[in-house]
Amino acid sequence: MINEEFAEIDLSEQIDNPWTKDTAIAIIKGKTSFSVKINAKDKNDLKKFFRKSGKTRNIKRHNRRGVVIIYSFLLYHLLKISNGLSDKIKVCNDMGHSRGVNEYLTKICRYYREFPIQEKINLSFKKRKKKKSKAHQIAKEVAHGRKPANITLVKPHIDKIKEILKLNLNLSKKV
Repeated sequence: MINEEFAEIDLSEQIDNPWTKDTAIAIIKGKTSFSVKINAKDKNDLKKFFRKSGKTRNIKRHNRRGVVIIYSFLLYHLLKISNGLSDKIKVCNDMGHSRGVNEYLTKICRYYREFPIQEKINLSFKKRKKKKSKAHQIAKEVAHGRKPANITLVKPHIDKIKEILKLNLNLSKKV
């Protein structure tokens, strides 16, 4: 059980596993929750935009960075809409290394000409547990359409993600 002074964040339906399902990320503290959702169609559009085919280590890294950027974008918007909910947040470590998430979260803040969110909010990444968190339950309800998201990413958001992907993955495609 997470201490009530912390808010918790979790993801339902990994971004890249599978690409064919909607993904939602949610934050909860007490009985207050917020969520952000990306539709499968938009995820596939992003996949086609940045993903490279092949099995080399560099290609796998490139593809993983793209997924972490998308996750960080969802996390950024979730933290913005839940502003003030808590200054201490436990984030489920779904994306692996927290360093990559923190790095791209900072870059996304700079893209929007803002100070890094991590300066105001203490983000700590928790280990995976067998028991699903309350945030995971909210995210799952949102991803499966049983509960509306506070924000569902639409074309302008997707275009911004493409721009951020292009800047950070050295892509030469037009946005």
